[in-house]
Amino acid sequence: GDYPIKVIVALFNSTLYQYLFKCMFNSVKVLRDHLENLPLPTWKRETLLRLEGLVDEIIKTKDSNIREQIDSVIYREFDLDKDQISYIKKFMKGK
Repeated sequence: GDYPIKVIVALFNSTLYQYLFKCMFNSVKVLRDHLENLPLPTWKRETLLRLEGLVDEIIKTKDSNIREQIDSVIYREFDLDKDQISYIKKFMKGK
């Protein structure tokens, strides 16, 4: 089926995917080819709905703190540990 567009928005705007983008492509420009090479995970429906709900909340409230919640869901679903998350955050702050 079709992948939910709001989940794609959540993923591509997440800290993890921005990190992946920098590591994989080392490019300032975002090209279609780049986007097509980023993984779209097959997660449970509940996870997809949770991410869609968080994107809706950002759109409605413009609350940037919701980004951290989105990041948390994504880190958990990819089963990243505290050290990996800490590394990614530090790496992204340094850029």
